[in-house]
Amino acid sequence: MIELRELRNFIRVAELGSISAAAVYLHMAQPGLSRQIRLLETRLGTDLFVRNGRGVVLTHAGERLKNDASELIEKLSSSIADIQNNIDTPSGEVRLGILPNLGAKFYADILTKAKQRYPLVKIIMFEGYSHDIVGWLKRKVIHAGLVYEPGNYPEMRPDFTFVERAVLASKEGLSSPCKRVSFSQVVELPLIVPSELGLTRHKIDQAARLAGKSIRCEMEVDSYAVTAQLAMAGNGYAVFPRSFIWHEVEQGFLQAVEICDPEIQYSLSLLVGAGTAQRLALSRVAGLIKETVADYRDRGRWGGNFSHS
Repeated sequence: MIELRELRNFIRVAELGSISAAAVYLHMAQPGLSRQIRLLETRLGTDLFVRNGRGVVLTHAGERLKNDASELIEKLSSSIADIQNNIDTPSGEVRLGILPNLGAKFYADILTKAKQRYPLVKIIMFEGYSHDIVGWLKRKVIHAGLVYEPGNYPEMRPDFTFVERAVLASKEGLSSPCKRVSFSQVVELPLIVPSELGLTRHKIDQAARLAGKSIRCEMEVDSYAVTAQLAMAGNGYAVFPRSFIWHEVEQGFLQAVEICDPEIQYSLSLLVGAGTAQRLALSRVAGLIKETVADYRDRGRWGGNFSHS
């Protein structure tokens, strides 16, 4: 008889692609985990992994077992958690994919609120970029994740979408104080921009084509943190979502004005993995994240609104 513990360990090996890495994660001895996997293969009468010099890769049978076992364990865990807590008190584990550029304070606020309101919920955060997070969602490594431009991932279900307007950031601000700056003015300034592969660069270039303009590229940097430091040092102007630099703006290190004519917008969504049960814990944590975004908007830290489409 196959135990759930064996299936969970098998899934962890499959997700990490390495028995040794899974053994470390599971706090097990590697030989013991290897024996467990071999015994599982013997019971099923087929190989679940192909071994190579870099680790292990799922066979066709292994891929099918991983998908079915993941769905089974997800549903069972959800059912047990709801029954144990009378469907009133959320509990269990919620694994979230998070974006690095939204700042440590934002995530710390979410974790602090969650600990106070839902002490039986364990939140684990995995940091990566949008394409990483979508990959983790598809492999069911995480339950939900924050990503930019959710329209690129139509197979995923958004819990909410927040549309944020871009700002022009610099050390001294513009020569004439204003709350908004037209894009035709932006392209005349010495800009610090990402490479052509970056999301912000794509949006800037798209706006430039619409306006029939060419940008003045002072520096090309594929790091928002480095770009912010360069802007704070007076090396040029940069385009950001306000959420990336609100702390520097509050501290007076950067000046920021919204870009208009045309606006540059970013869509941020909390995506829930396909087939993921909307357990009570996940639902409450998703609501708490949305609440924190709304709080940051209301305090002027982020600029934008929730999309109702």
